[in-house]
Amino acid sequence: MNHILILPKPKKLELRKGKVDLSQGVSVRLKDERGPRRPMMLLTRGLREMGLRVTVEEGFPITLSVEKEVNNRYGEEGYILDIAKEEARIIGGSEIGVLHGVRTFTLLVRTHGVEMPCMRIEDFPDLSLRGVHIDLKCQMRRSKYLLELLSLLSEYKANAVLLEYEDKFPYRRHSIISAPDALTREEVRLFLEEADAHYIEVIPLLQSLGHVEYILRHEVYAKLREAGSIYQFCPSNKDSIKLFSELAEEIFELHENIKYFHVGGDETHLLGACDICAERVCRIGKGGLYAEHMMNIRDVIKNMGARPMIWGDMLITHPDALRKLSKDFIIVDWDYWSTGELVDRVLIYTVGAFDSSH
Repeated sequence: MNHILILPKPKKLELRKGKVDLSQGVSVRLKDERGPRRPMMLLTRGLREMGLRVTVEEGFPITLSVEKEVNNRYGEEGYILDIAKEEARIIGGSEIGVLHGVRTFTLLVRTHGVEMPCMRIEDFPDLSLRGVHIDLKCQMRRSKYLLELLSLLSEYKANAVLLEYEDKFPYRRHSIISAPDALTREEVRLFLEEADAHYIEVIPLLQSLGHVEYILRHEVYAKLREAGSIYQFCPSNKDSIKLFSELAEEIFELHENIKYFHVGGDETHLLGACDICAERVCRIGKGGLYAEHMMNIRDVIKNMGARPMIWGDMLITHPDALRKLSKDFIIVDWDYWSTGELVDRVLIYTVGAFDSSH
């Protein structure tokens, strides 16, 4: 067994002589009483789900610990997985580092069975925020599937989910927006609890300008339409900000301790379409119109205690907007074509001294 498949690929992997046999069971233990209990429970559960006998005292020993040396060398999310004939050690720079080591060990058992070669793995992430964008606008996933997805993402060491609710959030004040198959408040809470158990940060996404058909198709919000279109809010109508604020407030109520809140902002192709916006564009340009609206949105999110994220495509289209945006925006690059242009796009953001993600 010379081929070891681990995703993401670890920084260092050294195969050693000998094998370990887990067929008689394993003993999962902590190096000391204050050790990483949640990773221990996740490892125990994962191994049992694969049919292994797991105890505290009998079987092949697996020891979990957090050590400062690993933290100093590889950071909080770094880990060392050392599988020797006598025992396996999973050492993390923090509890989450231990979890990453646990996920790697579990993956090895799943792919190679109860016999695996002795080895030493040292790994740490290149990016501090690693995740996926879950967009609920089209086909609504079952709540059970979403919970299972969190476990899968954790196995690949993701630590973030960008969750675009659209009409699948259980709004109360504006309940007409919520679709019949929207998540219930209890389902949202369960999803957030499961994400926390896997050390995954859930970042809500609420569109603040374009892609709001699910809102503006309702006649009660018709006055907010840009030039009569249900696609985009009119940024010159103060009630657009008011509605966004009320919807965001409901999301904040269920998402406690939010660090980041994504405000969308992509593909706003109707900038300047209505008469009022057209007059403003004559004075400040489309980039200025976009930036002024997004700064109002930024104030809403900052006042609620989070840092705003924004898609970067309109900032590439209207680069003058960058000079008018606050530097506490995190620009998330939207990659349409996966070409070498990525470097140029990120360079535009960084020259403006913005944090960016892609």
